[in-house]
Amino acid sequence: PGNAGPTAPGVLGVACLGSLAAYLAHPPVGWGLLAWIAPAVWVDLVRRPSLEGRRPYLSVYAAGFLYWLLTTLWIRLPHPANHAALLILPGYLALYLTLFVAMSRRAVHAWRIPVWLACPVTWTGLEWARAHLLTGFAMGSLAHTQSRFPALIQVADLVGEYGVDFLLLLVASSVNATVVRLRDSSSPSRTFELLKSVSPALVGLSAALAYGQWRLPAHRSVELQPVVALIQGDSHADWKGSVDRDREIMDEHWRLSREAAEQAKREFGTTADVMIWPETMFRYPLVTRGSHDRPARSNSASEPYGQAIAALQLLAKQTGSAFIVGVDRFHLLDEPSADAAETPAYEVFNSCAAVDASGAILGTYDKRHLLPIGEYTPFADWFSFLGDLSPITGLARPGERDATFVVKGVRYAPNICYETALPHLIRRQVDALTQRSERPDVLVNLTNDAWYWGSSELDMHLACDVFRAVEMRTPLIAAANRGLSAVIDATGRVVAVSGRNRAEALCIAVPIVQTAADSDASFYAAHGDWFAASCLALALATAWRAAPSSGGKSAGKPSTPGGRLKQ
Repeated sequence: PGNAGPTAPGVLGVACLGSLAAYLAHPPVGWGLLAWIAPAVWVDLVRRPSLEGRRPYLSVYAAGFLYWLLTTLWIRLPHPANHAALLILPGYLALYLTLFVAMSRRAVHAWRIPVWLACPVTWTGLEWARAHLLTGFAMGSLAHTQSRFPALIQVADLVGEYGVDFLLLLVASSVNATVVRLRDSSSPSRTFELLKSVSPALVGLSAALAYGQWRLPAHRSVELQPVVALIQGDSHADWKGSVDRDREIMDEHWRLSREAAEQAKREFGTTADVMIWPETMFRYPLVTRGSHDRPARSNSASEPYGQAIAALQLLAKQTGSAFIVGVDRFHLLDEPSADAAETPAYEVFNSCAAVDASGAILGTYDKRHLLPIGEYTPFADWFSFLGDLSPITGLARPGERDATFVVKGVRYAPNICYETALPHLIRRQVDALTQRSERPDVLVNLTNDAWYWGSSELDMHLACDVFRAVEMRTPLIAAANRGLSAVIDATGRVVAVSGRNRAEALCIAVPIVQTAADSDASFYAAHGDWFAASCLALALATAWRAAPSSGGKSAGKPSTPGGRLKQ
């Protein structure tokens, strides 16, 4: 680029080129190496002296919309009404690319912060904001495109997945600087200038890889290998339930559980320690009263909804295994409702329940982070008519407490659905459990991704699981209806993964490494998002406050005519 900035069409073309390249780094294409290059195109908009044209930032916003539209096309699949989300979700997420360019330009041109530092800091801070604002949406992170490279992503146990985001933008900024100097520089010191351009990326990448090689436990012994069976049914997603459909789902999962028991005996010479059914696939609702994990009355099969415990106990007896199953939990309230004679007042939870091999109840866990629209209707408590506009038949309540289930000396910590999609949720869970002396040996994700019909959403969710395993330095197993079910070790290596859109029983030993280095929680688990939050604070500070200048006037003040930012 020369001194004259690009025209608005040029801004649009450059920004869209970066968006297309970044999209190709994600599933379903999955060219992960492009994630190191694609942001360099956006960085070029930061580096240029000015952005010409009437509305250059509208062009950047349009490119951001294109990127997120392509990346999250699967959002339309759960329900016809979700086609509206093809405008709403990309429309919201496109703001982050626009803010990235605007805030980075402020830091570079007004504050004279080097591009290689300003861009990674701003991008990382905005990624942290994206994971928290409006309930949080962290899927589609550029870091997730690197989930297949364990040596590279081990830095996540220090600063979360945001460390990989920072590294990607650091390299992309250096790539951009190198290209600019190769094209524009003809001075005798060209070699030195090129070396200076690539040195931040070389240092950052070398440090990350060195740490990754040290963290990978290839030389460490696996001390525990509990045998788990992930029961993946092939139940199509449907908003309308029926008794016949519930019976079909139960029959399928029961059959797969018996097959898993036989598979475990063939391959491991023993029964599976624990079998796991995905989210809501145990179709007998669990009814509780008083203590939230205590069944109501005798919960016998003759009572309404009372067959849940009886069925779980029968499953355990037939297979000789403990069970963790996704189930709808109805908690009866002490306060009678207006029609208490017929229907008692209750609360509904998206839950999981566990029994040991003898059928004894180990406890329940209720999903704590609910999805707006998917599990509850926002503001329905104030505007009841909103409930009539939603396809949801009931309002779920968030859980209040994390839980672990101990089976044969191994402590399993469950989470449900998209709780693994947000780094801070799992980090808080593990930290809270550790404070209670219940640090988990295995994280368990129960999910029903059948809503997305085998799309790239399944791969993106799996990438989230990989990073949660690395961040917590703890194996993670995922049981997903229609896929992708997986076993992931503590380094993020996918030990086994199921197929998609099919029924399957995945029976495998989970490697649990127990060494002195792993006896304590990871640095990220103990200290949280200090790094990414600090990046956001720095980015906001440079964007908000006027830069000092020798003449006593603020520098970098944007001029309003034509939307041009003069620096």
